[in-house]
Amino acid sequence: MRTNQHGAGPKTDDRVETQVILQYMCQLFLDGKMPTGDVDADYEYHTIRNGQTATSNTFADQSPESHQISKHNGLHELYNYYQAYYRRYRNKGVFTADQPLAGDLSIYTRQNCQGTIRGVDIPEERDYYPYWGPTL
Repeated sequence: MRTNQHGAGPKTDDRVETQVILQYMCQLFLDGKMPTGDVDADYEYHTIRNGQTATSNTFADQSPESHQISKHNGLHELYNYYQAYYRRYRNKGVFTADQPLAGDLSIYTRQNCQGTIRGVDIPEERDYYPYWGPTL
């Protein structure tokens, strides 16, 4: 049984309506998109994993994946997927509150108005639910 501290919906003493969203991803190995040509090394670059260190991967637009992804850090999005969203214009229909966003790309959200990169995680997809956008 799971209980939540906060909820939304009809206010009654015996019931609080809450949605708990579990987000997970399954991944197949990418055929033909290997940055180094070494199958063993590329499998490690493309594998979504639970990192053991507290640091995160870096990101530099137009930089090869093999220069940016550390096999010792967690990876929750494919590098190419993040790179495509990094260049994509943000959805201007989502709520931004009174936050002055620093740009018009999908890396700027009301919770990340300066577009700070914290690993390879798409801010717009992370901060808005339900999220819609093109898939790769």
